[in-house]
Amino acid sequence: FRRMSLIVQSRKASEFSPRSVANIAAAFAHAGVWDRALFWRMSRLALRLGRPPSPFAQLSSVPSPLVNFKHQELASIAWAVAKAGVEGAQAAKGLAGAAALPGAAG
Repeated sequence: FRRMSLIVQSRKASEFSPRSVANIAAAFAHAGVWDRALFWRMSRLALRLGRPPSPFAQLSSVPSPLVNFKHQELASIAWAVAKAGVEGAQAAKGLAGAAALPGAAG
């Protein structure tokens, strides 16, 4: 898992989709592997991937910065954060916030 974490952290944000962020976070949590740096990277990616594609889209009535995420993806992220437990609470804060925001894609 350490090698996978390093590979994920070295990739460009453009190489990730909302689904891949959710899958990576869930895979690490399911395996019981807590990697603070990876969870920080995933939270930053989640927030970046969730942004509307143009600055004008933010002027509309978009209720969440994570409109590109489907509910299942947000649920996977929320589960991964919960599984990380107290130790991961600070580093996973962005992921937990992502999962709690309304307005995700259906």
